[in-house]
Amino acid sequence: VRLRDALGPVVCCNFDPSHLFPQSIDPLKAMIYLGDCIAHVHAKDTKLNVEKVALNGLFDMTPHSNLQERAWNFRTVGFGHSEGFWRDFVSTLRLIGYDDVISIEHEDGYMDREEGLEKAFGLLNGIILRRPGRGAEPDAGPGPGVGRERRHRQRYRGRLDGGHGTFVPSDVYGSPHR
Repeated sequence: VRLRDALGPVVCCNFDPSHLFPQSIDPLKAMIYLGDCIAHVHAKDTKLNVEKVALNGLFDMTPHSNLQERAWNFRTVGFGHSEGFWRDFVSTLRLIGYDDVISIEHEDGYMDREEGLEKAFGLLNGIILRRPGRGAEPDAGPGPGVGRERRHRQRYRGRLDGGHGTFVPSDVYGSPHR
């Protein structure tokens, strides 16, 4: 944020909660702090193994291929944190005025890419906020994200873009294919 303050809006951030969990950073609080600095969002989860954290700490250098010995592993959305967390995640994006792409990033060693994308899509498709809330309507008065410049006002339908795992606004690519 200090760099953005010094250089202006050319400095932005790709927000990925999976890199915050192993550092004990609350992604929702970080998202609010960063606010309109967020230019892109990844949906990827992390699962902590508390027994291994007690032995290896959070800065575990065990190879990612050694899943059972690691203090934490990247997981598919919903396999590290509950659906409730992900509901709060998309709600906080709305709160800060983010209404753009959410890319599913797959690095889950427990399942292949196709299964990981299907499961992440299944969870996110049910919780993505598709219509603007009261605070997003021009004449609604004060509400979430008031005063923030909105990059896009498109509504999400949760479509996967060509299998790459990216949610795209429906008015850009047409109706969902699932």
